[in-house]
Amino acid sequence: MVPRNHYGRAAESARKHFVAALRDDSWWGEGVDGHSAHARYSLSQKLLRDAPESVATQEFATAEATAYPEWREGDPDGFLSRMEVGWAGEEPSPIESDQMLEWAPAEALSTLSGMLREEGGRKRGHALLGAVQQAVRSRPEWGTGLLTLALNGDAACQRIAEAILWVLREAYVAILDQTELLRVIATAEWAQGLTHPVALLLNKWAQGLGKTADPELLNSLDAAADVMYDRSKSERPGIEGHGWTESALNHPAGHAANVWWQVANARDWVDGQFVLSLDGKERERWARVIHDDTAAGAFARPILGMATDRLSAGDFPWASDVIFPAFDSTEGADRAALLWDGRLTQLGLSWATVEGLRSYLDDFFSVVAPLIPKRSRELGDWVAMLVADAEKSGVTLTQLQRFVQHVSDDARRAFADALPRHLGRLGPDARRARWREMLSPYWRDRRTNMPLPLAPEEVREMISWIPALPEVAGEALVELTASPGDHLDHADGLIWQWKEDDTWVRAHPTEAAGIVEFLGVRRSIDPWLADDAVNVLERALEAGAPRGSVLRAAESLVTVSPRTAVAFVERLRSGE
Repeated sequence: MVPRNHYGRAAESARKHFVAALRDDSWWGEGVDGHSAHARYSLSQKLLRDAPESVATQEFATAEATAYPEWREGDPDGFLSRMEVGWAGEEPSPIESDQMLEWAPAEALSTLSGMLREEGGRKRGHALLGAVQQAVRSRPEWGTGLLTLALNGDAACQRIAEAILWVLREAYVAILDQTELLRVIATAEWAQGLTHPVALLLNKWAQGLGKTADPELLNSLDAAADVMYDRSKSERPGIEGHGWTESALNHPAGHAANVWWQVANARDWVDGQFVLSLDGKERERWARVIHDDTAAGAFARPILGMATDRLSAGDFPWASDVIFPAFDSTEGADRAALLWDGRLTQLGLSWATVEGLRSYLDDFFSVVAPLIPKRSRELGDWVAMLVADAEKSGVTLTQLQRFVQHVSDDARRAFADALPRHLGRLGPDARRARWREMLSPYWRDRRTNMPLPLAPEEVREMISWIPALPEVAGEALVELTASPGDHLDHADGLIWQWKEDDTWVRAHPTEAAGIVEFLGVRRSIDPWLADDAVNVLERALEAGAPRGSVLRAAESLVTVSPRTAVAFVERLRSGE
């Protein structure tokens, strides 16, 4: 529903492009026949209601109304018009949505399914189903009644059911109607082919739960999710080839597990206060997921990994006995991979979860690369957090070295890139301690090939460690200067940052000049930033950087920016 959701908020330039495309006859396939013209007319009026202040939209709507003064909008909510934009040149629906709404659900199902069975091709069926969706949008309670009857029908009924399921994800459905439909899903027979769209609807409704959700609705969602989980043991995910979590989020069992999680969170809101607690049924569901060897268990496990903070905070002893041991790769690598993959997709991490996983980190770091190949960036970021907060996490230099030895190049680069952000959360004393106890020996070992040589991509990211460690910037600069390698692609980002804000340069002028020199010697400053680099050196000199250090840095820029750098070098040499 692009116009309804986005058109009113879009920039005027985007509206102009969209309207221009609609007004171009060639965009409508083989041409604009009478039906398509009326669809375009109706859409122009709908867009005007969405963005009445838009000049481009006003012109479009006025032009259409002028061209067809006799016409009236036959599609007031714009649904069929938007459908025609996607399926240009179709025949109109043989039955209008208003007529459908005059029928009881049983009569509607009999008539509509009969027409679908008789159709010669699918074009007419698309238009008919579009009209069904328009009717459901107008009266969702009629749609839930029709869906209840269509769930266990033949192929024609299933097409109707699927069309309704899609539109119910966007329509407002009253709690009583939601509850009744969920009861049918949980207790009645329905076609296995509808498993995916039913699961999507459950997930959508669970995501919309607020702080005052109806208890009966919560019970109904849990019951329907239980049935969905049981029916998903042999289902394939909607997408594959990405991470385990992406597949889980597109699998019916993954949707079921997410419903459990969202419902449990909703239950914990009491009188406007969130009071986390786990009940016996929640524990039973997650324990089942741990040990289930079917596809349902496999694709629910990443969701369990995502939900571990809730479980560790709600009942740490139970989670330590039941949940965290499943993260042990030595007891089941495939099971552990699914849990770790889900865990690493979550930005936050409670220290209770870190405590629960601590004893499994050694083995995890040794086998992580083949376990979760799609989580390199998240893994690097997570380890950077553990290292920055080593006092809480307990991560050691030995574990960090094991990590870099076994993970992918992307994960090592992601670690180097993320560390400055996490160091920024620490105070001066903590940063000094982290440098002396872990980061300084780590950098020294890496630049001497222990346990692996530094890759250029890592060195590029480690340049930013120096501003992130202002208390020991000079020591960090020594390690950077001694690091191996030559040209570094895209390594001059600090120059641009210092051009915008030179606070760090003026506070640490010697180190700033040293970084510019490092980049210049490594031929790692792009020509369009060379003048800015010279400007940084001028500010560093003004702030007290030794003239000799600034001169060496300026000389390293001569081949990149001859005119500006040479003039600056001459000034320095002359003592100006």
